Amino acid sequence: MDYPWYDIVNGGDIEQGEVIENCPVLILPPDVTLYSPDAPEQAYEIPFETRDVIVLSQTCDMVMGQERTSEVLLCAVWRRSDLETAHPMHKLQSWEDARKGRRPAFHILNKCDIEGFERDFGLVDFRRVHSLPLDVVSPHISQGWWILRGG
Repeated sequence: MDYPWYDIVNGGDIEQGEVIENCPVLILPPDVTLYSPDAPEQAYEIPFETRDVIVLSQTCDMVMGQERTSEVLLCAVWRRSDLETAHPMHKLQSWEDARKGRRPAFHILNKCDIEGFERDFGLVDFRRVHSLPLDVVSPHISQGWWILRGG
């Protein structure tokens, strides 16, 4: 018997363990200077990119109207096909080591077989942590981001 690892969610509250695809995350370039004594109120353009991420913040802290946090903690999720051959987790043995708990910086997510939402096994990278304001993420969830909710 197959275990229903995932449900597809469109709208509603954010829950811990949800995988949000193509989520915008801020990426600071290595040469950024965030403060200049010559221009202390200077505006900065901060680039972003989209990544698949998993929600790490606790569900109870993100309940609308009862928020106990203003930020949503997220970690990058990679598909095996996303990883370049030079990446240390590209090898199948590395995935097996992560599955067995021998690589604590990573966690393996099961594949998704839901029709139209098929996804290969995922790799949570705890070394790639992001946060976004809750009031930025919530409207996107309710306006139609499709997300995988772990069952």
